[in-house]
Amino acid sequence: MKHTENLAEKPNNSLTGRRFLAGLAVAVALAVPTLRTLGISIPPKLCLPADQTSLEERLYCQDRIALASSVKGQYDILIVRSNGTDPIKLTDDAGSEMYPRWSPDGRRIAFFSDRELKNALYVMDSHGRNVKKLLEDHVLEHFISWSPDGKEIAYSMGDGSICSVDSEGFSKPRRLTNILGVHTKPIYSPNGRQIVFEIRAGDKRCIGLMDRNGNDVAMLTDSKSDLYPSWSPDGKKIVYFSKGKICAMNSDGSGTEELTKKAGNCWEPFYSPDGRKILYRTEADGKKVVCVMNSDGSENRILTADLENSRGARWSPDGERIAFYSKKKGDWHVYTMKSDGTEKPDRLMENAGSTFEPSWCPK
Repeated sequence: MKHTENLAEKPNNSLTGRRFLAGLAVAVALAVPTLRTLGISIPPKLCLPADQTSLEERLYCQDRIALASSVKGQYDILIVRSNGTDPIKLTDDAGSEMYPRWSPDGRRIAFFSDRELKNALYVMDSHGRNVKKLLEDHVLEHFISWSPDGKEIAYSMGDGSICSVDSEGFSKPRRLTNILGVHTKPIYSPNGRQIVFEIRAGDKRCIGLMDRNGNDVAMLTDSKSDLYPSWSPDGKKIVYFSKGKICAMNSDGSGTEELTKKAGNCWEPFYSPDGRKILYRTEADGKKVVCVMNSDGSENRILTADLENSRGARWSPDGERIAFYSKKKGDWHVYTMKSDGTEKPDRLMENAGSTFEPSWCPK
């Protein structure tokens, strides 16, 4: 934390005090041009009221990717600019920290750690400070979802139920599902009122929906292979995998349509921030590759044909780029590239050991 001089203790007529204030005014006036000369752009949306995130905080987090990086088998959380510069190590504990996920406002990062010999969910601010353990219950998978207001985090418990926990750690976790089966991959709707999730019961693999308190549970599909649901940005559509194809439906389960025509293994479909495109993973020529298509299924193309095994693809906030990780020579490495495929993937960090699970700061 920066320490500032208490000017109230100095006499008002002090020449030194007046010079200090004059210098401070000049420094403030020149702050923005100095940032610009360093190559940091300042979009209009960063000019916020004083009670919101500060300009300094926004510039610090702007265009950052959080990821897990391993050196000699121990994983830590790093953040780095999308061009691979200015890496900052946020954790440095005896255990391993992995699966970072930014909060919607970009001010905090949730992650998993075994630093206390138990795999627990933690949250910290984007500078790596104010670390809080939210829970140490057994989780079924390292998949979490922040509510849009940043107040809650949803996850899947080891017993197969979906729970939510207060992101500040002020209250105990709440169990949201009590229906038959195993429930996984909860994702809050863009307005935060509902949660879509997977239901696995017997030979069924279905898509379920409930409100954020676990009420009004509905099965949107009734199949043996419906997986990986996620929302469109306007909350009107849900995209998912079904019977070897990427499909989409209205958020009430009606209007199902097949977006990919050729059946095959597909995973992790996600709408672009503007809802016009869908990113997903599939198999092609024996490789697991990242693909993109228009939201109506047209103009389907492979983005990572030259890499061996690509996964975990995520959109940049403006939809212009993607980040993902791929295996090369036995190690996982994070890459970025243009989302339209007009450039080859670029390895994000050359000297950071194995890196994986990129999470793009939403601001």
